Amino acid sequence: PIATRQQLDLMYGSLLGDASITENAFSVTHSIKQVEWVSWKQRALSGLCPNWFDSDTEYSHSDDPKFVCLNGQRRKARCLYVSQPQMAREMYSACIDAKTGKKRVTREWLDQVGDLGIVVWLLDDGSITNRAKKAGQIHLTGNIATHGFAREQTQLLVEWLSERMGAPCAMNTVGAINLSVALCRKLI
Repeated sequence: PIATRQQLDLMYGSLLGDASITENAFSVTHSIKQVEWVSWKQRALSGLCPNWFDSDTEYSHSDDPKFVCLNGQRRKARCLYVSQPQMAREMYSACIDAKTGKKRVTREWLDQVGDLGIVVWLLDDGSITNRAKKAGQIHLTGNIATHGFAREQTQLLVEWLSERMGAPCAMNTVGAINLSVALCRKLI
């Protein structure tokens, strides 16, 4: 099977968030609480023979020892994967640093991310909230977690997202991206 432009957009956007890639497969793991989100991704990737499985293991998004698995608690998760080696090799080449084996944000990667990919990234690792204090008012605020990327890669994401959407955003002191009110409005 050959991935459609929308399917590639979804996968490249999800790679900015929770997904991972090897030279053989694309995969994404979410808490079992997000089973509907995984099911949506599975339907969107139909035609590429997506598969899924549930796991009940110590759950962490990081190999970094400072991110302990919530005191060793076990968490149920659902993993969705697409095993299409030719497609996976191309995505791996665009998104993974050959020396470190870790994700690295590049213009080549970002050139593959369209509107759908941005929304998938936001839904994977971000949020937009109405912080208005009075009923009927709207005061949007938003952010996207980018802690898995080096500061210079997060800065590239900030510049790219601002340029792509025509609205500002900025990196905060912990390395996440804060979305301006204008950008929040465009994204919703």
